[in-house]
Amino acid sequence: MREAVVTFWYGDQIRLAALLPVLGLPLAVLGVEGLVRVATRVRARRRAVAATALAVIALLDVASGRFPAVRDSFDRIAWMHGTWPGQTQPDLLTEEEAAFLDDVAQVVPDGEAVVVNPWDGGALLWALEDVPVVFPVPNASLDADRALVAGQLAQAGTDPAVCEALAELDAGYVLVLGAPIWDPEGDPARPDLGFSGLYGLDGVAELVEQDGDLALFRVTACA
Repeated sequence: MREAVVTFWYGDQIRLAALLPVLGLPLAVLGVEGLVRVATRVRARRRAVAATALAVIALLDVASGRFPAVRDSFDRIAWMHGTWPGQTQPDLLTEEEAAFLDDVAQVVPDGEAVVVNPWDGGALLWALEDVPVVFPVPNASLDADRALVAGQLAQAGTDPAVCEALAELDAGYVLVLGAPIWDPEGDPARPDLGFSGLYGLDGVAELVEQDGDLALFRVTACA
């Protein structure tokens, strides 16, 4: 029942933290109003002012991100998106990868979607360059076409169903940016990540753009 009601938010600290201001503001306003009414009844206006001030300070404290859950979510987002000299932790997207996404946007025809591994930052092609992607977020529930592409894209040359799925998704390109951010073993083709079909594309796709480990392929098996 719990997961049925809050499927997309349960267990995600960032989403849960984002709900605090939305739910907290109305409750805080009602609380302040109640305090003022009580204080007015007992003619303790000074206490009402003090209580109101404390409530406003507490509300601003939460809204400004000082509440631990909110602050932690800000730190987590900053860690994923930040780049700085000597950084040893992986970024969601490095400066080199961001520049490569700009090159990719110049190659992919308008309106055509790109198959990406959302764990390696490729999904940001949509946000940064307005190029649609097949997998915009990790850990999403996949429909039949997306699930087939994620796991079996490399079999497009022998499995017509894969080409049919690509056609349904308007996808003809594959973007690979290297090791996923959440994979400590650095293997983007690990089955448990769910996107092993995007790797080993020999005979299925041709390389059209490359910069080191960063690569853009055009699917040729379905032509």
